[in-house]
Amino acid sequence: MLTETSLQNYPEENLIYLPPKAMARFGRGSVSATAKSPDGNTLAVASRIGVWLYNAHTDDFIKTIAVEGTGLLSRVTFSPDNTKIATGDWDGIASLWDVATGTRLATFTNTDYIVSVAFSPDGKLLATATRDGNATLWDIDTGTERWKITHKDLVSSVVFSPDGVLLATGSWDSTANLWDVKTGENRRCFNHQKKEVIISFDSGYVETDNQHGINCIAFSPNGKYFATGDRITSNIEGFTTLWDVDSGEPLWDFTHENSATSIAFSTDNRYMATRFSGENPDVRSIKDGTSAAFQTGKWTKDKKQPPANHPRGLFGWLVSFSPDGKHLAAVEEGSSLKIWDIKSGKNIKTIDQDILQAKDMTFSPEGHCVGVSRGIDNATFWNEQEQTVDFPHADIISTAISPDTQYVATGGRDKKIYLWDRATQKLLNTLSGHTGPIIHLTFSPDCKHLVSTGGRVIEIEEKDGVEYMLMSADNHIDKTAKVWNIENGNEIVTLEHPSAVETVIFSPDNRYMATAVDQNVYLWDTKTWQKNITLETERVESLVFSPDGTFLAVGGTGKKPQIQIWNVNTTQLVVEFSGHKSDVESVAFSPDGTLLASGGFDGVIYLWDMKPYLNNL
Repeated sequence: MLTETSLQNYPEENLIYLPPKAMARFGRGSVSATAKSPDGNTLAVASRIGVWLYNAHTDDFIKTIAVEGTGLLSRVTFSPDNTKIATGDWDGIASLWDVATGTRLATFTNTDYIVSVAFSPDGKLLATATRDGNATLWDIDTGTERWKITHKDLVSSVVFSPDGVLLATGSWDSTANLWDVKTGENRRCFNHQKKEVIISFDSGYVETDNQHGINCIAFSPNGKYFATGDRITSNIEGFTTLWDVDSGEPLWDFTHENSATSIAFSTDNRYMATRFSGENPDVRSIKDGTSAAFQTGKWTKDKKQPPANHPRGLFGWLVSFSPDGKHLAAVEEGSSLKIWDIKSGKNIKTIDQDILQAKDMTFSPEGHCVGVSRGIDNATFWNEQEQTVDFPHADIISTAISPDTQYVATGGRDKKIYLWDRATQKLLNTLSGHTGPIIHLTFSPDCKHLVSTGGRVIEIEEKDGVEYMLMSADNHIDKTAKVWNIENGNEIVTLEHPSAVETVIFSPDNRYMATAVDQNVYLWDTKTWQKNITLETERVESLVFSPDGTFLAVGGTGKKPQIQIWNVNTTQLVVEFSGHKSDVESVAFSPDGTLLASGGFDGVIYLWDMKPYLNNL
C-alpha cells in the first residue's frame, strides 16, 4: 500500500506539478520538440504535458513550466535574449513564458495545430505556422496580429532573416516565400518540384496528394543564402536546394531518399548541414555544394538530445500492476518496458526493446510481465526476459493475450480472428462472422471466452509505396460485439450496439462484461448475455473493473479527458479525476483496490488514491 510516508521517498520529479487528487506521476511526457537557448546554457524539452528545462552541459533538471492551461505541446523556442520561451500546442494556442518565473506573459490564438514558432531577431515579434496552411505574425508587446498569409497546404516552417526584415515560410505545397515583415507583401517565391498523385478509391472518391513538399528552411547567418529541404512520403527522391536571396536563383541542389528534417549553416557561412530522419547530417560547401564529410562529427555533436527519460512514443502508456501490488509495469509504443517500485517510486527495471504498438499486457502466473504488440503483418508476444514470438496476420489491427498466457488472439482488416497457442505458435482456430475490421479483442478471466468487436470499413489504395486510407460517413460500420467459445471456436452470441464498440472488458468475477460506445457503457450479464445496466459517461477510451468488481473506472478521451469511477452496484458516479491532457489510454487497479494507475496519450502515468472511496462503501 502506498502511504504518505512512502511518498516521501519518491523522486522530486514524480511529485511536482501534480493534478488535484493525484498521488504521484511517472514519466515526463512524450517529447514533441527541443530548443537550446542562444547562450547555449539551457535545454528546453517540450513534452506533451509541459516544458522541462535542463542545464545543457550537465542534463541536470532545473524546472518545469508551461504546464497549466496548455494543450499537448508541439513546439518550443527561446527568445534571442534567453529570458522567454514561446510554445505552440495541438489546439492552436501559442504562449509566451518568462523563463525565470514560469509566468505566462501572453497568449496568441491560432486556427489549428501549431507546426512552427519563431522570434524575430529583436525579440519583439513572434511568427506561428499552422497545419491548415496559415502563417501569422504577432506583435508581442500588444498581443495583436500584424498580418496573416495562407499557403495551399501545411506550413512546415517560419524563419526570420538575420536582419529581421523578411519572414520566410516553407510549405508542403512545395513553395517557400519571403515576406516583408512590415507590410506582409511577398518579396520572393521559391518553388520545388511537386510529386502529385491521384488516388481513386473504389467508392468513387478521388483525392490528390503531393508526395513531396518543403519540410524545412533556413537563412545563412549573413542573410545572403536561403535553403529549402523536401519531405518525402514515397519512393521518389527529393531535393535540398541552396538559393541566392537577392536574385532568387538556385545555386545548387542535391537529392536524397529520406525527408529533410532541419537545415543549419556554419557561423562563418562556409558550410551547410542538412539532417534527415535517422541519419547523420549531410554537410556541404556553400561555395559549390561539394561534400564536406570531415565536418560531420562536429555537426552531430552539436545536436543536443533530450535526457533519456523522455520517451518519443506516438501512443500512450499501457499500465498493469504486479499480482502482489509491489510493482507497476508500463510500456509505450516504440519505447522500453519499464517497471517501477510502488513503495519508492524508483524505476527498477527497463527492458530496451522496440515493443511497437502494445495492445495488451498482463503478468504471467509466474509473476513476469508479458504482453502482445501489433506490427504491420504480425503480432509479437514479449516478456521481461526479452524473449519475443511472432504470430503472422496480414493487416493486423488488434491483439490480446489470455490471463493464463496460454492463448494469443489477433484480429485484422480481413474481418477474421486468429486464435493461437502461445507456447507452440500453432493456429488453433479462425473465427469469422464480423462484417468490419476487428477493432478490439478481450479474453474472459476464466479463459473460456473471447470477445471481439467490429468497426468501420476503411478503403485502402496504394500509390508509389504509400498507403492511402479513406474513412467516410458512407462506409459500412460493424456495430457488434461477438462472444466466442475458445475451446471449440463457436460463436455464442452477437451483441448489437448503436455504433462501433470502442472497447470491452470483463469484471474479475466474470459476472459482467462491459462494452463502450461513444458516451455510454453497457454492462451485460455473462450468464444470459442480456444488457442489465447503461452508464451515461464521457466518451470512452479505456475501461477496468476494481478487483472486487464494485467499481468501474472509465478512461476518457477528447479535449478535456477525465477518469470516472462508477459504483457498479448503485450505478452512481463516485468521483472524477482530471489531469491528463489527452486520451486516457489505459487504467489499472492495484490488487487491493487502493490505487488506480492511468496511462495517457500525453506520455505520463498518474497514481490516484482510491482509499477515500473504499471507506464510503
